[in-house]
Amino acid sequence: MMENERIRQVRESGAVALSRKEFAKRICIDVKTLESIEQGTIEARPWICRTICREFSVDYVWLMTGNGKMFHFHSNTEIRQMKQSVEKYLCCMA
Repeated sequence: MMENERIRQVRESGAVALSRKEFAKRICIDVKTLESIEQGTIEARPWICRTICREFSVDYVWLMTGNGKMFHFHSNTEIRQMKQSVEKYLCCMA
């Protein structure tokens, strides 16, 4: 599976399930650009791939190579640790 097919797979997955128009809006590109990317007419620029990963918790390695899992979800423990780190940082800033 190629990168363009994986981008379409993300958009159509049950976790995301957005129309091209909605998906394009979320990643700040034109619908025609997304259509061209999905059809393989043009390649997605790196910033578009990073935006998809950030916006939809997609694993970057999977999007680029197909290796690993599509989505990167943090465990509850990781979320708690990140929250504590942010809170400590904010306390230091006050």
